[in-house]
Amino acid sequence: MKTKTEPKTKEKTIKISAEEILTNQLIEFFEKGNTFSKDWDDSTEGKVLNCHSSKEYNGSNIVLLMMHQILNGHPHSIYCGFGQGKALKLKLKKGSKSARILMPILHSEDKIDPETKKPILDTLGDPVKNKWTTYKTACVFNIDQFEDSEQKQKILDKFVSTPGATVQRFKDHKPTEKLINSYIKRESIDVFFGGNSAFYTPSADTVTIPKKEQFTSRCGFYGTYLHELIHSSGHQKRLNRPTLTAPNTDRKSYCLEELITELAAINLCHELKISTIDKIQNSAAYLESWVKTLRQDKKVLFRLLNQSTKAIKYLKGEIKK
Repeated sequence: MKTKTEPKTKEKTIKISAEEILTNQLIEFFEKGNTFSKDWDDSTEGKVLNCHSSKEYNGSNIVLLMMHQILNGHPHSIYCGFGQGKALKLKLKKGSKSARILMPILHSEDKIDPETKKPILDTLGDPVKNKWTTYKTACVFNIDQFEDSEQKQKILDKFVSTPGATVQRFKDHKPTEKLINSYIKRESIDVFFGGNSAFYTPSADTVTIPKKEQFTSRCGFYGTYLHELIHSSGHQKRLNRPTLTAPNTDRKSYCLEELITELAAINLCHELKISTIDKIQNSAAYLESWVKTLRQDKKVLFRLLNQSTKAIKYLKGEIKK
């Protein structure tokens, strides 16, 4: 007598969104106790480069690529896509895992009059456009993930320079000083130096920070200073960022605000060529609260990156209230 066999069932494939992949990488980064520390006298002079186009990565992609580089211990800040690597005659090492970057997609459509249902025209008779941006992810690989070859060495010779002598004493960084002074003057923000902690007080619209002499490094001072000034960009009379203006008892908003300011400070320090943050400002227990927030909402990262970009633009005076 033949026995019936159970019909084979197809295994379900669980699709993970790009947002979840990036968020999981960020969680892994924090849980391993990493920071975004990076000296600017390094081989690529602080630039995160695409070796195919010779262009610098910018915006949120700097954070994502630095995170990938630190997690995997790659010595060079040089990346390219799989197809770009192939065009450069580079061969990817087996088992290499890509970094994810964000690529903007611009959209537009005619603005429609709700009454006539026809396109609204400007003074020249052209349709007024509604414009918005969405993002998709793309995979890129670090130059150190490609097999050694003559072509790879040519790329390293092109982009990697011999580090200069390290400056040991703490000097003012003029571009950063100029940005800070311009911002606090424009926004009438009072800054108090002294004490042993750094914080922004929304009710008084003031920043308090230890004296410059108390810091052991230039990047530590400016990284902390910019972090607190970025908080101030969220004041209700500026960007009115809900994560800052929420009640003090709202722990989730507090954690999100810290993530926004930290990501913005990392990007801004990179842009100013001083250093990224030497030390994320609080303890390991504090970082755990960040991880908890990211675990609860895997789609929050894109929103945080968008808010951090807005904060940077406001600090630089590129967007108005």
